[in-house]
Amino acid sequence: MTKRRSTQFKITTYNSSGSVTATLYKGKKKMSSRTAYNPSYITFSGKLSKGTYYVKVTKNTKNTSGKYIVKYVK
Repeated sequence: MTKRRSTQFKITTYNSSGSVTATLYKGKKKMSSRTAYNPSYITFSGKLSKGTYYVKVTKNTKNTSGKYIVKYVK
């Protein structure tokens, strides 16, 4: 982000089994975390300050399978 603004990230999951957790970070600081089960989506939205943000998606069990798409909406 080059300046403070309203922002939204959407992670669409296509799990065939298990669940995934998406975590939003600003640098090394954890901002928020959400979990999705089966085909679903996770949304992070709000006003974010200037800085670099990362989205980390992890599977919650050894048997979790499927794919996901991370999209910057606005």
